[in-house]
Amino acid sequence: MTAGFNRCWAALAGLGRKDPSRHAYRKPRPCGLTVHPALGCSLGCVYCYVPEMGIRGVRVSELSGEELVREIRANPYFVEGRMGTFLAIGSVCEPLHPMVFEKTVEFIEALKALGNPIQVATKWRALEDPSPLREVNVLVSVCTIRHAEALEPGAPPPEERMELIKQLRKAGAYPYLFLRPIIPGVTEAEAAEILRVARDSGALGVVVGSLRVTKRIVERLKRSGVDCTEVLRRAPKLDSRQRYIRELDLKRRIMEEARRAGLTALGQACCASARSYGVPCAGLCWARGRCSSCGNACLSKLPDNVNEALRELGLEGEERDGRILVKGPVSNALVVRLETMARRVVEVVR
Repeated sequence: MTAGFNRCWAALAGLGRKDPSRHAYRKPRPCGLTVHPALGCSLGCVYCYVPEMGIRGVRVSELSGEELVREIRANPYFVEGRMGTFLAIGSVCEPLHPMVFEKTVEFIEALKALGNPIQVATKWRALEDPSPLREVNVLVSVCTIRHAEALEPGAPPPEERMELIKQLRKAGAYPYLFLRPIIPGVTEAEAAEILRVARDSGALGVVVGSLRVTKRIVERLKRSGVDCTEVLRRAPKLDSRQRYIRELDLKRRIMEEARRAGLTALGQACCASARSYGVPCAGLCWARGRCSSCGNACLSKLPDNVNEALRELGLEGEERDGRILVKGPVSNALVVRLETMARRVVEVVR
């Protein structure tokens, strides 16, 4: 009762705030609960989906680190602690850009008190002081070397991003190459070179991700000199809505190339967080057909807390064949929290 009251009070305390990030209400994505030190990015990557969301310019969050933590704790989907909800920074901004970096550091320092796994995605270069990223999983994005100037005009050169990987490894962070998006005809042709340089720079592994397109993104790619024949062939539909193109074959090919290069290959960002922090994947990849066999041994790390979690959430249910059957009706937020706490797929039965 008290925990529920505190959540409601914290949520009400955030109402009316000018900050539009809605950390107190947003449902976690597969990579985790997205945290926004800013909205918008100035790097101007041709394939970027952020402009398609109607975000223009860069607006640094008005929240303090303390306020952020209060909002996240109020989120009905959130589970606190190392075995809790994964936190992902950088989905709609460049978190290490000088304009945003101070706010990113403030957020990370505040979030570390929660104990949850933290992941940062970036295209930035080596930092003056990388120490705030110690024990943080950092995904350093590179999808092309040869075409970077045309496709990522405002981003640091890929060579400088590889230097960031090297720096972060020495600083005690958990750096991974983020080979995303795979642009057909571009990325797979360079994959072996990119993977080799990342390995030599100290990357702990690689996360491979697909391209999201809209009609406007494809038009921008064409204007930048990309032959989009294969992109169009793989796109399920082309309009104003963002959709992933079909790239499972390319992902598998690049992941196999990564393994040959001596890198751990991952198909999901959540797996990098899980490996970095030594916990079972919060995205339940092994149960949902997305496991990359990365060696994290998630099944051996499952918590033995099903009954305790059910009691804490006030639910009736039982574990059966590796799943939790819960008597409904049950809110989606409670299902997500139970899956996170127990690291098992939840089925609601009537």
